[in-house]
Amino acid sequence: MIKLVAMDLDGTLLDNRSMISQKNRKTIERCLAKGIKIAVVTGQALCSAVETINDLGLKGPHVLSNGAVAVNQRLEKLYSLPLGADPYRSTVKFCRQQGLQLMVSTVDGRILFDDDLYGLPQKDRMVKVNDLMDKAISGGVLLATIMTREGQKVDLKASCVGNKVKVRQAGLNYINIFNPKAGKTYGLKKILEYLQLSPKQVMAIGDGENDLGMIKMAGIGVAMGNASGRVKEAADFVTLENDRDGFSLALKRFLNI
Repeated sequence: MIKLVAMDLDGTLLDNRSMISQKNRKTIERCLAKGIKIAVVTGQALCSAVETINDLGLKGPHVLSNGAVAVNQRLEKLYSLPLGADPYRSTVKFCRQQGLQLMVSTVDGRILFDDDLYGLPQKDRMVKVNDLMDKAISGGVLLATIMTREGQKVDLKASCVGNKVKVRQAGLNYINIFNPKAGKTYGLKKILEYLQLSPKQVMAIGDGENDLGMIKMAGIGVAMGNASGRVKEAADFVTLENDRDGFSLALKRFLNI
């Protein structure tokens, strides 16, 4: 019996406008009323994901920053795995050499950037700093995110960065770089231990390469219709796209709600 739904946000629960459809919202309400827990498992930092968590009344626990941190029901840290100062500085140098947009999520909950190459959205949670190489920043980074333009190729394996970190594609235009011990699968395992649940009691749903491990691990693994071929092949079920309420369809199919 499924007791926990582990859900990605971007490209999964959220549509292409980063909104939650009424069908998805009602489906989550029915899950919660039935006693099924909903855990956010996302590449987003807590300061970004907390808007969705609070909006939906989700109690947690949740996995954030691609598994570099998890929080309990009170949004207190269960664990955190910083990227590390040396790999972080190598990442910043690589991005500057390649002219890539870089944003970093920190242990204190901020999203930092220095150069704004693409016209980043100016939101309270995003903070412009003078220099991402500042020593005061380098030791407290959980996740580095490279934002690419459509069709732009980034080869981190050809640099020293790729040997020191874990790299995962997160949607079409985002590449996440984080501690090699972390990841969504690691985070999901940790919250299962916290909740005393087994993988067989979990339904995991996502669209990105960073969702692959948790989809394989879960009792029911679901790929969105907008997922890559590799993710779809690993899933027990492929639902509709995120702009067609694929999240809601999958939960209704398997959870009898």
